[in-house]
Amino acid sequence: MKILQVIDDLSVGGAERVLVDLSNLLNYHNEDVHILCISNYGALKDLLHKNIEVTLLERKSKIDPHAIRKVIRLLNQYDIIHVHMRHTYRYVAIIAKLSGNFSKLVFHDHYGKIDIDKNIPFGLDSFLKPRKYIGVSKSLTNWATKHLRIPKQSIFLLPNTIFPDNTFKNIKGTDFVQVGNIKRVKNQLFSLSLIKRLEKTITFYGKVVEPEYFDELQDYVQRHNLNDNVIFIHDEVNIQRILPNYSFGLQTAHSESGPLVLIEYMSKGIPFLSNYTGEVATLLNKVDQRFIIDNFDLDQWQKRIEKIQAENTSATLKQIFDQYFSAEKYYAKCIRIYNEK
Repeated sequence: MKILQVIDDLSVGGAERVLVDLSNLLNYHNEDVHILCISNYGALKDLLHKNIEVTLLERKSKIDPHAIRKVIRLLNQYDIIHVHMRHTYRYVAIIAKLSGNFSKLVFHDHYGKIDIDKNIPFGLDSFLKPRKYIGVSKSLTNWATKHLRIPKQSIFLLPNTIFPDNTFKNIKGTDFVQVGNIKRVKNQLFSLSLIKRLEKTITFYGKVVEPEYFDELQDYVQRHNLNDNVIFIHDEVNIQRILPNYSFGLQTAHSESGPLVLIEYMSKGIPFLSNYTGEVATLLNKVDQRFIIDNFDLDQWQKRIEKIQAENTSATLKQIFDQYFSAEKYYAKCIRIYNEK
C-alpha cells in the first residue's frame, strides 16, 4: 500500500506532530509512506525518519497550474491520500475531484475549536464531503455526523498518539512545564496567575501564533515581577526529549481536540493537571479522574496540584499510556481505516 500524507507545512503544532509521528510509525512497519507539504517544510521535518521522502509543492498561488499538475501526478501514484487539516483538505479535494482521485482521500480533522465553533467550511457538506472522515475527538465525529451528514460507517474516531522518543536533552528545569503554541485559546494567562499564587516557576514551550496575546503575557510577567519565575522557549522541536527535566505539567486550554501533550506527559510518567477538553482528557477522566479538572478556579487547581504531587502517579500514567494510547494500537486502527471499503 502506497500512502501519501498531506499537510500545509511541518511547523511546530499538534496536527503537524501527529502527521510526523504517524509517518514514522508507518515507516517503522515498512509501509510505503511519502509526505507532501503544500506551503513550507517546517522544523518538524527534522524528526522524520531518513527513509521518508518529503515533497514541497512550491505553489505560487492556489490556482497555480504547475502546482495543480504536480498534485495530480502525486495523487495518481498513491493508493491512500491522507490529508490533514481543513484548509489543506479543501485544496487537495478540489484537485482530486477534477482528476478522478477523490475516492482515495482520507480527511483527518484536527480542528481544536469545535466545542466553540461548529461552522461548516465551504463545500465540506456538499461537493467536497469526504468519503472517509477521521476525527481526533468525539466532538469532531459527532459534528461530522450531524452537520456533514456522513454515514456513520465512514466516520472514524482516532485519538492522538505519539511515536515514543527515548532520547534525552539535559537542561535545567522549572517547577512546572506547559506545552502549546502561544494563542488565547491555550489560556497561558491562567497558568501565570496560578504560578503567581503558588510562588513557583514555569517554562512555556510553543511558537508565538498571536503576538498581541504574547504581549499580554509578557505584560503580566512584568507587572507582577515574575521575570525570574517564567521562561518562554519558542524553538524546541522535540518536546519528548526535554520533558523528563520537569516534574509537573499543565494544560489550561479552553478548547482542544487532543491534546497531544497529555499523551507526551503520560508516556514519560510526568504528573499533570489539565482542563477537561479534548478526547484525551475525556478518555483519561474515565480511567483516573485525578488529572482532569472542569473549572478555572485557582483554589481548586492549587488543591488538586498539591494532592497529585503528594502521590506517586508516575507508574500509573505510564500504564495508562500503554493501555490506551500506544503507537501500536494507533497503527492497527489507522490501517483498518485505510482498508475500509
